[in-house]
Amino acid sequence: MIKKLNKFLLDTDVQMAMDWGKTRNIFDVLEPGETRHSKMLAWLFDPNEGHMQNDYFFKALLREAFKAADSSIESNSFLDTWMPSDLELHSFNGAILFTELPIGKASKRKVDIAIIDSVNKVAIFVENKTGSSEGNEQTGDYFQYLGGEYKDFDQLFIFMDMYGNEAKDQVHWVNLNYDWLETAIEALLDRNILTREIEVILRSYKEHITGDYIENSFFKQPRALLSKIANEHRVFLTELKNHCKKFTVKSLLDAEENKTLCVYKRHQVFFDHLFQISSFEYYVERAKEEMNEDLEVDLKKNKFYVHNNSWEKYYHKEYNGWGVYLFMNKLQDGNYNLEIKVFPESFDNEKLARSLAEPLQKSINRQGSTYLIIAYKLEIPEEIIVEEIKYGARKVESFISNYREKSR
Repeated sequence: MIKKLNKFLLDTDVQMAMDWGKTRNIFDVLEPGETRHSKMLAWLFDPNEGHMQNDYFFKALLREAFKAADSSIESNSFLDTWMPSDLELHSFNGAILFTELPIGKASKRKVDIAIIDSVNKVAIFVENKTGSSEGNEQTGDYFQYLGGEYKDFDQLFIFMDMYGNEAKDQVHWVNLNYDWLETAIEALLDRNILTREIEVILRSYKEHITGDYIENSFFKQPRALLSKIANEHRVFLTELKNHCKKFTVKSLLDAEENKTLCVYKRHQVFFDHLFQISSFEYYVERAKEEMNEDLEVDLKKNKFYVHNNSWEKYYHKEYNGWGVYLFMNKLQDGNYNLEIKVFPESFDNEKLARSLAEPLQKSINRQGSTYLIIAYKLEIPEEIIVEEIKYGARKVESFISNYREKSR
């Protein structure tokens, strides 16, 4: 083991990453759970909090809800009454925010975030998850109780999960992940209007939830370098991970094991991060090497997207986003989720795009007015992940190719 460790330590990339891989992000140090993330979101949504951005994040949340809502959502008082343009004409600075709002006097259940605006008669409820499963009839019960308590308000129910999991009640809840929040924070950072203290908080939180760290000596090295190290030293890292599990107090009496333990403990954050990315991101990088080089892979924390910017010429000029892309993420339970998403209304010829996507759907998949999932796999065995990624990429390219040919 010590010989392999010495060889590992002589890698120039390893020396660079060890220095930059030290934990300097306060959220990484605290490792917030679901409750702490909810408190952070509540701070952002509160227009009267110290971030001094008024209702910026609250409106960003509502805009994303408009985009995510589809035909499966039943008549909704907020979505039926309000339009995106109304958000530009109204202020929500009078909204009052509650966290852990009880669902009835006798119930132990509490909705994570409630935003009540008595002036605009709006009540927004957010159930936040960081990958944990929903309780029995949780969202259904929340809707029944809160819908009755705030019947005089325009109501919106949002199920927000960091890993993209969705509410069991698909009829009344709009499903969101954390991607929109990353975009909202980036937009603020680009405008250079924040105080230094707030900038550090927002940048640190964005980096924590996405795993993207800017490349300088004060923040973590981007994952690309760490993934490269994990790929090249995969065998050694697997052995080291298993070896560290067996350490006992007696191990310290063994000179060789003592050296290994000391190096590991001195750089534990660095090694633990390598242990984590030596599976999912290893497969992504392998697949990337074998895919069409024109495809762009956007790799984030436990997920990635595959797209080609040249396809944008087939989208409406007014459309801001991707019309078709491959998406894959690693779920908290260790399984993998692979999807190919098509947004027919984004294409110049919506009817053609929809007709090409619909035959590829599987019967188990949902279909809304916003997008179609034309491929979906769950619990993918690790040994075939690379092939599945390549398969998905070929399907995306095939869709574009068919669209190009038939639209001539």
